Amino acid sequence: MKKVFCLGFPKCGTSSLTDSLNAIGYTSFHEHDGDNNFLNNIGLPNNNKKSLQDIFDRAEKENTFLLNNCEPYNAFTQMEWSGPDTTSDCFPQIKYLYRIVAENPDAIFIYQWRPFTDWVVSVCEQGPGPKAQMFNTWAKWGYEKSIETWQDVYQSHYNTCKKLFSNSHNFDIWDITKPKEECEIDFCILFKNKNFKLYHTNKTSTKGVI
Repeated sequence: MKKVFCLGFPKCGTSSLTDSLNAIGYTSFHEHDGDNNFLNNIGLPNNNKKSLQDIFDRAEKENTFLLNNCEPYNAFTQMEWSGPDTTSDCFPQIKYLYRIVAENPDAIFIYQWRPFTDWVVSVCEQGPGPKAQMFNTWAKWGYEKSIETWQDVYQSHYNTCKKLFSNSHNFDIWDITKPKEECEIDFCILFKNKNFKLYHTNKTSTKGVI
């Protein structure tokens, strides 16, 4: 099975896609998923931290492939924010985009997308506290609090991926605002699997959308 990488952002249907891929035989890693996190549960060698950013940083330091020792996982459905000090660095799918593609040229790449304003609302509703909890929390971590800065990161990464994969047959932009039935047809074609079904996980403002 070809490896699958979701290059979009969290809170864009990643839990639903994780369940759907697992149902057709993939073994998916969805970051920060509690007991199902392979770093906690399966204990692969040397993977002592919880984020792909940590794994990728270690691989870069040791001059090995990014996914070294990450078997048997063949789908990476969420790459969480976890970088050092800037918005562009805090997402491994941005920081390591070209290396992920170069090391996995035959993989399937999915960009899960929703309008930026919807994304902001969904992430803000994820944790405790009032709206803008996301930006207050990230500010404590040392990230820029400005919504405009995050919007620039969000849109720029989308544009970069569209340009990078403009001639690729293994790339799909999953607009999670589209009807579920249309998305399933697209995924059946992408995975060449007529049994693909999109299992919707009810989370924040994605409810009723996909």
